[in-house]
Formats: sequence, C-alpha cells, structure tokens
Amino acid sequence: MFKKLILLGIFVLGVQLIVAQHAPPSGTPFDLVKSKISWHASKVTGEHYGTLNMAEGFVQYHGRHIHGGKFVFDMSSIVNLDIESEEWNTKLVNHLKSEDFFNVAKFPTATIVIKSAAPIRGVKNGESNYTFKGDLTIKGLSNEIEFTSVVNFTKEYAQATGEIIIDRTLFDVRYGSGKFFENLGDKMIHDDFNISFDIITKTK
Repeated sequence: MFKKLILLGIFVLGVQLIVAQHAPPSGTPFDLVKSKISWHASKVTGEHYGTLNMAEGFVQYHGRHIHGGKFVFDMSSIVNLDIESEEWNTKLVNHLKSEDFFNVAKFPTATIVIKSAAPIRGVKNGESNYTFKGDLTIKGLSNEIEFTSVVNFTKEYAQATGEIIIDRTLFDVRYGSGKFFENLGDKMIHDDFNISFDIITKTK
C-alpha cells in the first residue's frame, strides 16, 4: 500500500509538471480601459497619427522586478486623429487595414512578447529606467526589438510609458517604401513608424 501511495504521488507530481510546462504564461493583466496606445507615421509631404487598442496583455513582475509580459494589439481598431474629413479619414484607415499595409483581415492582431527586462541604474526621475527586449510579430513575421520605458510601481499597480520605433519593412509592409520602389517622389512613405504606450496594470 505504501509503495502504491508513493507511485501515485510521483504520477500526480509528473502530471502537474507537464501541465505547468504547457500552460500559457500568466501575470498581472493590463487595465485595457486606462492603458493607451498611439501611433505616428510620416511621409515626404506630411504625417498621420492616431490610436490603437490592445485586445489583451499582461506583465509578470515581483516587487519591483519585471521578468516578462505580453501585448496583443487589435489591428482592426486603428483610428486616425489628424484627418477631419470623414471620407478621407475612412479611406486612410481602410488603406492601412488593407493588404498594402497590415492586412488586418488575415492578421487581426499583432503581438509583443517580452523576453527580458533589465533596470537601468543611476537615472533621474522621469527618465527611462528599464530596457526591454522581446519579439514583435506583425503579419505573421517576428523580429526582435529593444526599447526603453519609464516604469513606476505602487502597492496596487505598475505603470510603464515609452515609445517603440518600428521598421515596417521588416514585416513585409512595403507600400511607398524607398527601399523597394524607385521614383516615388513626394509619394514616399518613411519606413519607420512609432508606437507610444502608457500601460497600467489592473489593481491587485
């Protein structure tokens, strides 16, 4: 009987380890209402900017040390804020969602998975105090990115603000790019675009 109990215990422990290894990562979820994402892109003749929603996201941290996290962006939620004409605003947004750009019908989300997070020592208040490395996936293509952020902790929540500069051509977004098309003139669109974020976790 004793041997059977030991074997049963080993079996249960093995099952728990297997489940833990294959379980999705979890952490403190983002407050999707309070968190804000904005985008900014430019071209030879001007610029466009707007907002983007997160579908979900979480951060893994203990005390004042972050060790992981995930952002999931809802690409169907792209909004433009600089064009007043409803007609031209809609045309731009639909173009961004089309196959020329992010092909939202086929790739409805984009993700960032944080692989490492390191505090920056000796910075002043208000300066970036964390460096993050992770994998950014857009249109099914993944590339490693690195960015910094101002991270603040309270007893109830964590907040991170910062900016990520993305080369769209690394994700097969080539429309209007001088890298791939000649003689674009004033129709050339710059390859880099910016994502600014102000992320707040839910209250513990």
